[in-house]
Amino acid sequence: MNVTFFPIALALAVFMEDFQDHSATLIGVVLTVGSTSTILGSLVGGRLADRLGRRTPAVIGRCIAVLGTIPLLTMDQATSPFVLGFWLLIMSLGSGLSLAAVQSAAVESAPRRYSGMATGVFATSANLGGIIGIALTSVFLGEEPGLDAFRTAFILYVIMSILGTIISTRVEAWPVSSEDESGSRPAGG
Repeated sequence: MNVTFFPIALALAVFMEDFQDHSATLIGVVLTVGSTSTILGSLVGGRLADRLGRRTPAVIGRCIAVLGTIPLLTMDQATSPFVLGFWLLIMSLGSGLSLAAVQSAAVESAPRRYSGMATGVFATSANLGGIIGIALTSVFLGEEPGLDAFRTAFILYVIMSILGTIISTRVEAWPVSSEDESGSRPAGG
């Protein structure tokens, strides 16, 4: 998730400042408002993960994130920052929906005595993905990116988002516990 989410925010900021000539204040407002739905998505995603299993909200969230990313391929100099913020809001909602489910699945995949370590590995790898995505985006866009560079970057973000969605289909629906060695799962998984 973070391989695309963090770099998209960076690319949108650069696009709005360098290519559309908007102020840093407006850009900050657009990115802040556009990212707030992650909070709501995480709350709903956590509840869905407990009711429906881990896979369902992970896949639904990733699909919504992809739907928020695709329209960004059409942005140009005339695209309103509020339109960009709206699509970032949709993408953030999807990322939030999948976050709790994916994190729970990652932690539950380790033996209980290693749950703290599993949480640390998850958080580290998620943040590392964001750092790598930001670094690659910065290098790719360079000093004075043109519209073609932004479109190419967003094509790559869409591809990575779709790949993340495909990977999310592999998330275990329910954790296997020591009491559940028979392989049976709660209803809905």
